Amino acid sequence: MTLQELWDAALGEIELSVSKASFNTWFKNSRLIAREGHKVIIGIDSLFQKTWIQSKFNDIVIRALRNIDSTIKEVVYEVSKAQEGQQFNKKVSLIKKIKESSPSQLKHQLELHSLPKNYFETGLNTKYSFESLIVGSFNEVAHAAALAVTENLGKKFNPLFIYGSTGLGKTHLLQAIGNRALQLYKNIKIKYVIAETFTNELINALKRQDMEQFKERYRAIDLLIIDDVQFLSGKEKSQDELFHTFNYLYEKNKQIVLSSDRPPKIIAHLEGRLRSRFEGGVIVDLGIPDFETRLAILKKKAEEKDAILQDWVFEEIAQKISKNIRVLEGALNRVIIEWEKFGRLSKERISDLITDFSSAQQKEITFDKIIETVAQMLDLDQNEIIRKGRKKEVAKARQIVMYLLRTELDYSFPTIGQKLGGRDHTTVMYACRKIDEAIKNDEEARQEMEMIKERLYNY
Repeated sequence: MTLQELWDAALGEIELSVSKASFNTWFKNSRLIAREGHKVIIGIDSLFQKTWIQSKFNDIVIRALRNIDSTIKEVVYEVSKAQEGQQFNKKVSLIKKIKESSPSQLKHQLELHSLPKNYFETGLNTKYSFESLIVGSFNEVAHAAALAVTENLGKKFNPLFIYGSTGLGKTHLLQAIGNRALQLYKNIKIKYVIAETFTNELINALKRQDMEQFKERYRAIDLLIIDDVQFLSGKEKSQDELFHTFNYLYEKNKQIVLSSDRPPKIIAHLEGRLRSRFEGGVIVDLGIPDFETRLAILKKKAEEKDAILQDWVFEEIAQKISKNIRVLEGALNRVIIEWEKFGRLSKERISDLITDFSSAQQKEITFDKIIETVAQMLDLDQNEIIRKGRKKEVAKARQIVMYLLRTELDYSFPTIGQKLGGRDHTTVMYACRKIDEAIKNDEEARQEMEMIKERLYNY
């Protein structure tokens, strides 16, 4: 098993043990960089991240690794800026070796290995490509739009906004756009950045009082790719700076690509002028992969890992895990490890191996869970929904809660009214009817409800 396969499998277990926010914050850019006997070395990006993981998550990390390989006794964390992926690391080593070459030799080597001079500033990872992406009904529109963008930068579908739940391949698509553009256009300047990183860079620029340099850096870009823009919610200064950067690039016919876990319309506390810019191009969504697509994904991943498994093994995994490609891959990694150790598999054993992964997508829906989810999605206080406030946005949220309690939990109208501040059952009936009609007749209302349900069942 390679270091990458070991860490991918461990991350699958870690993701089941911590909150989504914690996983994205502390583990998203981590990587296993070396193994020395019973010790593994994990590379992370900052001293603060190292301190936090050691103090808060070290037991979880060790347990996840030992569940995969019981010979691992020690975990060491090192601050490292090295990028993921064997191919990328090979190219990093190549660049280090030829940096002492003459300018003409350096240029020749860069061209020979298809690496633009500014590659290490792009934020891209070479493992994400269109060639490695499985296309199915759930992502074929987004895939087609992404390809069209790379062939017509700044001229077609600008901006391109891709949204969908966690684990459906948004980052893969965004990075594939960047990597394909690097192949097609000479000397192109590309920047892939997570919205949180954009905010952190802005904060640091403000502290150092070098905002002009920050602005110049982002406005010199030909293709700007920003992932997870929902994290800009409520960050006024970040939104303001992105708005002006967006306008500058757009007017220069530079391409902008964005992603989020929800459409712009329901990103809470997003300035209207920025929302308008996001909606000014093309918006595409990623759905849930169907059974055939899940099978194709599993078979391709197994092939990449040189794992020869029977079709029934893939079918067993694909039947039990449906809503998250990342969880699907984590389950496959667990099965491959078993296969490598013992050379045999049974349906009962596979079921045991992937129980944690399949149960991770089955969340218990309760009254409290519905209130919490709607409040989070619409950025309201949960108590406001229960109380008798009449503000428009609160009233709308309350009606959505009533509708979900009726459709998802089958509560009676009087019970719903009692739980939401002692309201009359006729008020509840009116609310449910109003939301139902809105979903049937208004595309935005339908999308909003789909996103709320997606979060309700998958977070």
